[in-house]
Amino acid sequence: MSGQLIDPWLNYDGLWVSGCNDQRWPPPIEPIPLIPVRVQRDFGVIAAAPESQLQFALELQNRWAARAGQCVFSYADPGDGRSAAASPLLPDTAAAASPALPRPHWRALLQVQPKLERLTDELAPPFSLGERTRGVSTLRAQSRCAFRGFAETRFAV
Repeated sequence: MSGQLIDPWLNYDGLWVSGCNDQRWPPPIEPIPLIPVRVQRDFGVIAAAPESQLQFALELQNRWAARAGQCVFSYADPGDGRSAAASPLLPDTAAAASPALPRPHWRALLQVQPKLERLTDELAPPFSLGERTRGVSTLRAQSRCAFRGFAETRFAV
């Protein structure tokens, strides 16, 4: 999966886009606070004008739908007493679906998953005669990452 879903060269088997309610999709305008809004709009800063945010959202949504075999747009109930509504930009099939009744495909995949083999390896190589721990630096390295701490202490990496 890409860190940027706007990558034009990636194709996806399936894509789930969440947060597509009427308050968040298209995103609200967020101009840069230290630059006059008129200047931002004149120079095409997307987040400064509602028209450009709308255009960007439509292009991105069309790109997602074209690049994914199955594309699901969803939104959730905010939980504060307000009822959520689908974004008006969503396709009719996505807007008609209830956000409370998702149809997850992971259940079917879970039933046909391969059996995994469990292996617990708790044996490390024995200490050599000249080897010793490095005190606090060993604990510091292990608190950051257990494997890295082990590798730095035992393998001098």
